[in-house]
This record gives sequence, structure tokens and C-alpha cells, in this order.
Amino acid sequence: MTDILHRLAVLTGKLSDPLLPCPFCGGNAFCTEHEEECCCVNPVCKISKTPFSVKTWNIRPRETALIALVQEAAGEIARLRGALEEISKQQEYGGYGTGLGYTQGARIAQKALNPQESAPC
Repeated sequence: MTDILHRLAVLTGKLSDPLLPCPFCGGNAFCTEHEEECCCVNPVCKISKTPFSVKTWNIRPRETALIALVQEAAGEIARLRGALEEISKQQEYGGYGTGLGYTQGARIAQKALNPQESAPC
């Protein structure tokens, strides 16, 4: 798991607690003895006395969509970092005038930016 995804999981409570925070006030949730139902523990929250099933409590379509978007972005960041590392290694090993040429650098960049397409020669 990348650092970004790990931090997102901690922020959303996906790592430490099976229950997400209250969607209305951000407070903690409390489960019944058999963990069949839960509710918000904040006494001033408008849903504090309304029981929900755990499955219903944890449904967050926007959050799920955002997590998917962050995962996609993390993959793209990793791919672009790989291309930058490849370019920097080429520069390290070449001396003055012998390092990475413009054409080779352009191919690496094209490959990173368009992973489904093959870069032109």
C-alpha cells in the first residue's frame, strides 16, 4: 500500500476500526452487544438515537468513489516516478554529451504518459 493510500485508510478509519465515523457529525459509532446495530455516540447529533445496521452505517458511495480516484492517481504517480527515475539513471551514467538523448528521453516520457500506447521510434 502506498503512503498516500495508507494515510487515506487511517483518515477514513479503514485500518483501525470497522465502523466509519458518523456521516452527520463525524463522531464515533457505538455497536450493540452482538454488533448487529450501531448509532452515533454524540448526544447532540440528529441521528444519535437512530440505530442502523453496521452494513448500512458504513455505506459511503462518495467516499468509495474518492478512494478509487486516489488509488488511480497513486498508480499514475508511481508510473511517472518510474519514468523520472529511468531518465535520471540515464543522465547519471552518461558523461558530458553522452547521456540521455532527446529522442530517448521523449520515448520514456511518452511511455509514462501513454502506458497503453507504444511510443513511436
